[in-house]
Amino acid sequence: MNLSATLGAGRVVVNDYVISLTRLENASRLTVSRGGEAQSVDIPDGARGSEGRGIARAVFNANDTLTLTFTDGETFTTPSLRGPAGASSWQDIGGKPAAFPPLQHSHPLSDLTGAGALIASTFDAQKTYLPGCVCLFEGALYRFTETKAPGAWDAAKAAPTSLGGELEAHTAFIKALKAGLTPIQLRFIAQSGRAREYLDIGDVIHIPWTDGAPAAPVTYQYPFTVAHIGDVTDARGELHRGAVFLQALCATPQPVAFDAAETEPAVEANAQAGRYYIAKDGSAFSLLELNEGDPIPYAAHDAVFVNTVPSAAVAQNGYNRWSLSAVRQWLNSDAPKGTSWWQSTHPGDSCPANASAVPGFLSGFNPEWRAVFAPVRVSTALNTAVDGGGLELTNDTFFLPSLEQVCGVPQAQGEGECWDWWKLKTGLAEPSNGSASDTRAARRVTSIDDPNGNAVILPLRSAFLTHPHFLWRIYREGYIGGVSYVAAYASRYLPACVVF
Repeated sequence: MNLSATLGAGRVVVNDYVISLTRLENASRLTVSRGGEAQSVDIPDGARGSEGRGIARAVFNANDTLTLTFTDGETFTTPSLRGPAGASSWQDIGGKPAAFPPLQHSHPLSDLTGAGALIASTFDAQKTYLPGCVCLFEGALYRFTETKAPGAWDAAKAAPTSLGGELEAHTAFIKALKAGLTPIQLRFIAQSGRAREYLDIGDVIHIPWTDGAPAAPVTYQYPFTVAHIGDVTDARGELHRGAVFLQALCATPQPVAFDAAETEPAVEANAQAGRYYIAKDGSAFSLLELNEGDPIPYAAHDAVFVNTVPSAAVAQNGYNRWSLSAVRQWLNSDAPKGTSWWQSTHPGDSCPANASAVPGFLSGFNPEWRAVFAPVRVSTALNTAVDGGGLELTNDTFFLPSLEQVCGVPQAQGEGECWDWWKLKTGLAEPSNGSASDTRAARRVTSIDDPNGNAVILPLRSAFLTHPHFLWRIYREGYIGGVSYVAAYASRYLPACVVF
């Protein structure tokens, strides 16, 4: 290939080659560069031509040398300019595509080497095949529809099938196996440290649970989903990695107040230290300003209640503090119907109206399942209205998800990470309270006892921090809100637990 150009400065540019001369002490250095790589050779003074002369002609030879003709007529042939042998690095390859997007396409089974053998063996005339068995015959997949005795192939007893169809059936079979996991099997998977290999987020496990509230108790196969796989700290403070977080997919059938209106009547004649007194007049509640020893003005009001919480709203609407809530007691109690699961946690605390009529949530599980449920550390933010903010730790076997755990926008950090199931269900990349209609629809949940599939309001354990009585909850429409829903409302819930 002949490449000719003249450049008085001793530099030639030909196509994408740059050929230049640089003066050294007793020679000139010839450099040929292309595409970011360069080869150099030094030319002795006797061969480079007169001082200051340029290159008149450059000829690339078949043996990878370069013959230069200078402007004074002298010539010089370089040694080989071929670089060292070896593979090019990826970044040095020019003209490659920026991306390699896959194109949707399909293949016949014959193109997928060994695929059929993964789910079926080649037809064997010596074997007996039962209905449902799959085999390969002449390169195609068949599923037997009736028993096939040993002998020649009988097309009347088998129907063509496909790899996709068999894989779908296999997937359904695996899902059915997971749905029927026993308590011991689930605990073994969690303790193996390989839960992510055996379980997928969104897998559903059906756990027998009996609602003992009706006159004729009803047993459900309560669907719990694998909502998250992650770290958890048990009640002793020990960390467990790869624990399996389970969350109910349907709300509990019996409504229970998160916390009842706290209307314990005051009985003492004079105000006591550390106690607050709330007056009720008609439907209005007000906090009385009393000092220790002041007489309590019973006659001036319809009723006077006592509490350790300085809030008329708590007396009227219940308390949003998870650690002292009635629902926390209910979820973690195995008390049967007729024996109240509720106990007062502080002066002023009041019993929910149906505490004796609704058995403790734990009582609905059989002993085998109860044995694998264990208390874990649960972190919940305190309201800033009367509790001073910050986080509070409790040990709970069953608990309600927090605002963070359902991928809502938290008021305070530290109530747990967003669970993977809620990420998948909503498609959220970032926390959201559900302004988009598609996200709202994804968060709608029905009660387990409602055959009509009506969505219900689902309180979370997260307090609305600027008030002592409001709760964050998922509305029927699927968005999350934190104002106007009070703790005293009888509600249904999505209980969660951890197996480790």
